[in-house]
Amino acid sequence: MKIAYHPYELKIKHSGVIRKGALIRCFFSDTMIGYADCHPWVQFGDLPLEDQISKLLQGELTSLTKRTLDFARLDALGRLNKINLIDPGKKVENHLLILNPSLFDEWDKLACYKIVKIKLKGTAEDKLFLKLLSQKAPHLKWRLDFNAQINYRAFYRFISSIDLSFIDFVEDPFSFDEALWASIEQEFCIDLAADFEKNKLKEWLPKVVILKPAVDDLLDYLSINSRIIITSYLGHPIEQLCSLYCAQQLASNETMGIFSHHIYEANAFSKLLDKASTSIMPGTGFGYDVLLSQLEWL
Repeated sequence: MKIAYHPYELKIKHSGVIRKGALIRCFFSDTMIGYADCHPWVQFGDLPLEDQISKLLQGELTSLTKRTLDFARLDALGRLNKINLIDPGKKVENHLLILNPSLFDEWDKLACYKIVKIKLKGTAEDKLFLKLLSQKAPHLKWRLDFNAQINYRAFYRFISSIDLSFIDFVEDPFSFDEALWASIEQEFCIDLAADFEKNKLKEWLPKVVILKPAVDDLLDYLSINSRIIITSYLGHPIEQLCSLYCAQQLASNETMGIFSHHIYEANAFSKLLDKASTSIMPGTGFGYDVLLSQLEWL
């Protein structure tokens, strides 16, 4: 198998932070060529992009590049058979991601959503934002995501001081502790969700499990009784389409968190994604045939 890659950068709106990733082109044979995304998050345990690419070119896979190749193979089969992998008949509802509440200024968008997911740090400013949100958009349910960045006591104080009636679930509230997570669910009658903390789960499961197809295999979780929410890895639009494909296979009525490209400044790929009312890119596989053919590959 021959592999080529195309490095890219995504700039987060407002903050200007640059996120780096790479599109991967895999030649499985002369007639089977597929594309996928590799977008690591070092702060959550992934190797840096340079190491991901270096190992991949040497035939050594990480949890991230294994899934990259899985999706590239799917894409290649779709292109070989001249079909688009996204089913326009299977609609998937999505939440709106609010990455930084203190910088949020897109209040007009809220009317189009039923659920918002908000990245929080447990600050006084976060509490004020939630109070304002409840006033401006009382129809919304909240998914609060702490990325396990605060401790149990800080979380307990925070959750005790906000209106719980808006909460859909709270994601990675603090580092996983079975007894403490279970006590929070019971005392406050709220659902907790495990994302980056789910590798610590054993017998007890929270009410919700977050799956990111970029690093998680859906087949490993089909037997669990928890709610399954599929979200993107905040990667390239092609990665979001791979996540959408998985959500369609799950065939759940849950609101997912797949389309996250709006947190970045627009590029040629995301502009096309916004224009696609059915979330289908023109072309085969996961689409984007024309744009992919115009890229320079290393």
